[in-house]
Amino acid sequence: METLLDRLLGRIDRAEFRRSHLGRAPLHVKGPPDLVAGLMSWDGMSRLMSMTGIWTPDTLQVVMDCKMVPPSEYCGPGPSASGGEAQRPDPAKVQALIRRGASVVLNGLETLTPEIRALCNALREMTGGWVQANLYFSMRERQAFAPHFDAHDVYAVHCSGEKTWQVFEGSEDAPVHAPAFTFGAQEMVRRAGRPVATYDLAPGDLLYIPRGRYHDALASANGAIHIAFGVTMPKALDLLSSVLWRHIVMNPEFRADLPVRPDATALAGALARIGDSFATMLGRDDVRAAVAALLRDFPMPTQGYDIAALIAQDVRFEVAPGIRLAAKDGRTLLGKDKTWVEVPAGLERPIAWVLGRTEVTEAALGAAFSAMSRDQVRELVGNLRSMNVLR
Repeated sequence: METLLDRLLGRIDRAEFRRSHLGRAPLHVKGPPDLVAGLMSWDGMSRLMSMTGIWTPDTLQVVMDCKMVPPSEYCGPGPSASGGEAQRPDPAKVQALIRRGASVVLNGLETLTPEIRALCNALREMTGGWVQANLYFSMRERQAFAPHFDAHDVYAVHCSGEKTWQVFEGSEDAPVHAPAFTFGAQEMVRRAGRPVATYDLAPGDLLYIPRGRYHDALASANGAIHIAFGVTMPKALDLLSSVLWRHIVMNPEFRADLPVRPDATALAGALARIGDSFATMLGRDDVRAAVAALLRDFPMPTQGYDIAALIAQDVRFEVAPGIRLAAKDGRTLLGKDKTWVEVPAGLERPIAWVLGRTEVTEAALGAAFSAMSRDQVRELVGNLRSMNVLR
């Protein structure tokens, strides 16, 4: 089935994008405005921001002329989920800043609408990476962010207004979130170098920017909205803090004391032993299986709820394990261990049917034994629940 991602890519299919564009160079694909009509609009953004109880200074940020506005200037006390008090963005203060030209960033939208969730899942399927969705709202000629790079691939989907993006010649080599890749504003401008491409984005457009590539953007009309879908791929660094760490701490070589003030020979020997132990660990079948499982499960899908479908279904009851039927003195008994009750005549087969399953519903039981009335089915289920046969 064709998804919004496929339509955004236009004539480039997913395989061609992975083969020819992923991780290589920026890509701008023009699209018709109606392509993103259901993804985000000014009204849709207003509805999201009006859910004031879900936003915090971390998830709703305000930016003015390339500087983050301190939360104290746009937040105030509000109720927390635990009944206490928490700092929440104040709609009046945020809107006053927007009137002055401020930009707004809404972080972590990947679960907040069905349309965004579906696009996140399509990107996960195509790339195998973890996806985060952040919305950027800008006013005309007021820049939110100076030239910068991201530690993930960026898929910018333009939803409203117009914005001009610049891509620069500079690029960081496989950056991650670490102090080594934290630079001041002037240093980033220096490292960005000169602009080498300009893209004018309108609703329906997709702009792909590889990880580490310097870029900036400036709205050319009030109310520009784009959603940046950031795709993060698994890295060897992730293995060190998860799968491998559990094995490293169990290896005596990694727990051994290192020589204090060693000479060159002692240091070389210690490092060689550590390297050999690490190589041996990586060659073990159980370690490789754990790494393979991490990579296989890395792009966990963003799931949603379907309450209407649940309502349409019958309630499912779990069948307690270990309970069985037994015959004694011409009677049929139900129970386990030392607790047994006699089964009324005529219910042996329905109860045996229930015990042969891990879960049951009233509808399934009634369908299997059509001679039982609806009230009889409900009475049997209620009795089995009272005896903790069903739970």
